[in-house]
Amino acid sequence: MGFADIYFSRFNVSKQIADEHKACDAEIVVVIPVCNEPNFLNTIECFKKQEGNFTKTRILSVFNHSEIASDAVKQQNIETLEEYKAFISKNPIENIDFSHLFLEDIPQKNAGVGYARKQGMDEALRIFNQQNNPDGIIVSLDADCIVENNYLSEINKFFVENAEYQAVTIYFEHATEGNEYSQETYEAALAYESHLRCFRFGLEFAGYPHAIHTVGSCFAVLAKAYAAAGGMNTKQGGEDFYFLHKLTAFTNISCINSTCVYPDSRVSDRVPFGTGPAIQKAIDGTEIETYNPKLYLILKKFFAKFPVWYQTELEQIKTDINIISPILSDFCERNNFIDQLAECKANTSNQEAFVKRVFGVFNAFRIIKFLNEAPEAFYHKVSPCCAAKTLLELSNLPVEELCKAKKCLSKLRQYDKNR
Repeated sequence: MGFADIYFSRFNVSKQIADEHKACDAEIVVVIPVCNEPNFLNTIECFKKQEGNFTKTRILSVFNHSEIASDAVKQQNIETLEEYKAFISKNPIENIDFSHLFLEDIPQKNAGVGYARKQGMDEALRIFNQQNNPDGIIVSLDADCIVENNYLSEINKFFVENAEYQAVTIYFEHATEGNEYSQETYEAALAYESHLRCFRFGLEFAGYPHAIHTVGSCFAVLAKAYAAAGGMNTKQGGEDFYFLHKLTAFTNISCINSTCVYPDSRVSDRVPFGTGPAIQKAIDGTEIETYNPKLYLILKKFFAKFPVWYQTELEQIKTDINIISPILSDFCERNNFIDQLAECKANTSNQEAFVKRVFGVFNAFRIIKFLNEAPEAFYHKVSPCCAAKTLLELSNLPVEELCKAKKCLSKLRQYDKNR
């Protein structure tokens, strides 16, 4: 019996592994969804250049298109697959081998990067299940990314040296200058990455214990944790956010800052939100903004009360929340937070367990809801550069020469790398 048999039965996922994976003895499987990616070999070429020590690795590319995909997209996938096969045959790489899935004419209601990522990660789980290797490493990457030469060795090293973690995010940087795209495209990519970093920084400033980046091309998870979280979902966008924050229910998530993934800075309409759509909206005239830092200050005061509330009467807690912010009080009332807090009290025997449980209630999904529902009249969104300066000041960190967006992103990257 494999360690993940329960996962396959509980979630009605077939245990049947593809024939080419039955003899696979890899300890790392890198899953890459591929749809309409004429430059995919740029990503694959990175694996010829890997250095350092890493265990045996399988690159699993998941070619996919929906039933309503254009003939051009279908043809591009076929051509890219042939190029991929030719590359594999001509470029044997020590300790790395390659395989693929080809998912065609996927029903429209399911089709998308979430579905493709799930199919690939489920197949990676099958590989590790047949080995009965719960500590096999499943890596999530995208077909438009470049990775550094120590990518595999740093992922391998992290899990060898940090047994307490079952998942990790990986440092990333979008290209913010170059000749491949227009200047406005690079400026939009810069602004969107700054928004992502401000959001994570804001969560950390507020005291949220799981302040992580959730970028689909930049994380790795142990097979046992993937199964325990119920696997990847099939959302057409945001699948990475939902999956990674489900993991936080039972494992802390660290970050590898000693290597880097470089996602492409391009326009895309394949997902409803994320880098590509944000860049397209910016080019169309919608300025990229981020949440007002005042909201993180409210959350900071709110989260700081969680330990105190373990021994506080519910009526007093209501009063405390209203003092912190009437807007937060209204939000909590609409979302039955006090009733849920009472359940947390009734089902925990100490303060630490209580606080953990309350953060399970007021989790990242609820935080996003609060940020999005905050009245625009009082908490209007701001430019990422403005938000970054405010968050740095509130954190008593140096703020110098941040009047320009590029300097601002550089500071945010530096902060993320050094944390």
